[in-house]
Amino acid sequence: MLISIVIPLYNKEKFIKNTINSVLRQSYKDFELVIVDDGSTDDSVNIVKSISDSRIRIISKQNEGVSKTRNRGIIEAKGEYIFFLDADDYLVPEALNILYDLMKCYPQKDIYVASYIEKNDMGIIHKKNICKISGNVSNPLKSLWKREISSRVGCSLIQKNHISINGGFRTDISLYEDFDFIVKMEEHASLACSKEVILEYRRGHEGLSFKKVPIERELVGSLILKNYKGYRKRIMADYLFRRFLKYLLLLDINSALKILKNNGSYIIYAMIMFLWRGIQTHRFLE
Repeated sequence: MLISIVIPLYNKEKFIKNTINSVLRQSYKDFELVIVDDGSTDDSVNIVKSISDSRIRIISKQNEGVSKTRNRGIIEAKGEYIFFLDADDYLVPEALNILYDLMKCYPQKDIYVASYIEKNDMGIIHKKNICKISGNVSNPLKSLWKREISSRVGCSLIQKNHISINGGFRTDISLYEDFDFIVKMEEHASLACSKEVILEYRRGHEGLSFKKVPIERELVGSLILKNYKGYRKRIMADYLFRRFLKYLLLLDINSALKILKNNGSYIIYAMIMFLWRGIQTHRFLE
């Protein structure tokens, strides 16, 4: 079965070769690697072109941001299932095989999820994100809220048709768009999970903590809790309250007030959900 690995690429000349090599070293061989260049201005594209493998396809487009770049990759993908990989992350050699074995045990699921680890710039493990469930997941959003399964796009093998039905990445935001996407994908999905680690995620100086993005371009800037129900509402309430606290700690009062403007009547609900989830999982500000 053909798996499409989609990599959005923008100015990652320091990392892209290692990322591609981690894909080419996979023990599972039936894949295509769709690299969508988002108008890189460094040597990234030349590095990709220097690697000779018939499974690699390079799509070039003008700079439009990661969401439109990933959405283009979805359109270009020929496989039944899609795996999104960032241009500076690293797949372990058995990653696709682990997901394929999971698929054979639990066929025809919309999504297959596995675990990952975070490493810093020195290659030292910063954090382990190990799924607590192995096998079928009866309520994906409940398990996501309880942090029993991974919430990272780069650990999820998703059926292309499931993406088409539920829509791709939001293009009106540029921060936490991947989190919004995975929650949307898992809301009405059949899902199976593996505890095995498949991804090394680089948590470096270009991570989310260092991005300077106006709140209008962040998920929380357009988040209206009354539009959600069930565990999706709980997940978004938890996210909202964490971002609200973050802005307060940064003394960014204007952004905190914008959150209150959109969700003032729900902020107590968000606080209760945040505290309840923390009690349930023993994890608060992670």
